[in-house]
Amino acid sequence: MTSFGFLVKTYSGLSLGKIQSGSLPDSIFLVVILAPFLETIFIQYIPYTMIVKRRNIKTEKPAYLAVSSVLFGLIHWYHIYFVIVTIIGGFFLSNRFFQVSIKRNELAAIISIFTIHAVSNLISTFMIKLGL
Repeated sequence: MTSFGFLVKTYSGLSLGKIQSGSLPDSIFLVVILAPFLETIFIQYIPYTMIVKRRNIKTEKPAYLAVSSVLFGLIHWYHIYFVIVTIIGGFFLSNRFFQVSIKRNELAAIISIFTIHAVSNLISTFMIKLGL
């Protein structure tokens, strides 16, 4: 069982719903393609443009990382422990988004974060489907 599945089952008593019971193509579309894309846009890109781009990049980085990380955790609300774990994961994704945006551009950052998130979700989806 993945850390995702373990946390959800252990701390919330919830089942993994559509990921476990849905077809593999549905799970892949929802969890591996749609969710990472929407989360990258709404959790990393939009806060970045609202907080960092409109203000001083260097002084606004901590505010961006805090807002983006907490938003990422809150949209993964299964239980408070899972939120805490995903806030930490969200921090790493947001920090990566910030770094790539500065070094390259925002499109490269979106592609980078989407890819990292999609691969992570793909691995988790297969592990859940296989009952690991």
